[in-house]
Amino acid sequence: PPPPPLPDQVLDILRAVPDLARGETLELNVVAAKLRESRLLSRSGSSTKLFQQYPDLFVLEPAKQPHKVRAIRALKV
Repeated sequence: PPPPPLPDQVLDILRAVPDLARGETLELNVVAAKLRESRLLSRSGSSTKLFQQYPDLFVLEPAKQPHKVRAIRALKV
């Protein structure tokens, strides 16, 4: 069976940062800047908390003090 549809917020994230959709590992600060530019993350918003909402879709690395993020698998927008 096909995977369930992605939440709208995840689709918005992947549109703002297409490299994530391709499964690339990216610096969290770079991703956060793109999300802020797209108004998906407030100036004081935590990108770590945002991605932690979707543990089945995104991995934060290293686990203790993450500074990188990647999609668990390539995701279609």
